[in-house]
Amino acid sequence: MHENLFVLQDVEYSYSKGGFHLQKINCKIQMREFITIIGPNGSGKSTLLKLLAGALKADSGKILLKDNEIQNYSKKDLAKIISIVTQFNTVIFPINVYEFVALGRSPHLNYFGYESKKDVEIIMESISKVELTSKINSPITQISGGEFQRALIARALAQEPEIILLDEATAHLDIKHQIEIFKLLKKLNDEEKLTIVFVSHNLNLADFFSNRFLLMANGKIIKDGIKEETFTSENLQKVFDAEFLIANQGGYSGVLIKK
Repeated sequence: MHENLFVLQDVEYSYSKGGFHLQKINCKIQMREFITIIGPNGSGKSTLLKLLAGALKADSGKILLKDNEIQNYSKKDLAKIISIVTQFNTVIFPINVYEFVALGRSPHLNYFGYESKKDVEIIMESISKVELTSKINSPITQISGGEFQRALIARALAQEPEIILLDEATAHLDIKHQIEIFKLLKKLNDEEKLTIVFVSHNLNLADFFSNRFLLMANGKIIKDGIKEETFTSENLQKVFDAEFLIANQGGYSGVLIKK
């Protein structure tokens, strides 16, 4: 059995009184899992991810990271375990791909902020893993959307994390590039043994690549389980208020919306 990376116990969070309320979240995230969090807008997916990243502090309950409460970690120590990739990233300065990915080494640099030979090797390896070596000297502002998303993942890899949290990181990409990003993440999960937690609205890609799902609505986890347990017409209708057909034929599976 895999070791627990996160344990959430009765976690609650509210942005304001009478506003959105994340309610009694209980779940465990084990090392080497590929989890997709699914749900409509406003269901609490991004809030849950921010709590896991340590960017928000729970109002009540406990979040244990490797058996220690998450608030006991410094930001620098958290960054050595967790990296996060979001859909909203703006780069103003025309630094090149190498310099952009190198930002991920910040938690590991010495007091003077200089890169060691090891740091350079890890940066180069991270760029190679996402297949951007040919773009290493290209201005980050002049590469394609799909390449930029790969650069974001490379920057996350440069942190040498144990878990990568992704918040709708493929939302603005076309289907070809969405598939490429999911394939890349699955490869990192399989070969690098990285834990992946991905917030996504693409039910079919999640269905194909993930091995566990958290289905959320109204600040609650409605279902936590494998595909067959989670992707049912009844569960999806309850969460999205629409009728779905789960298709399984000839070795293929998918989620369809009924007319």
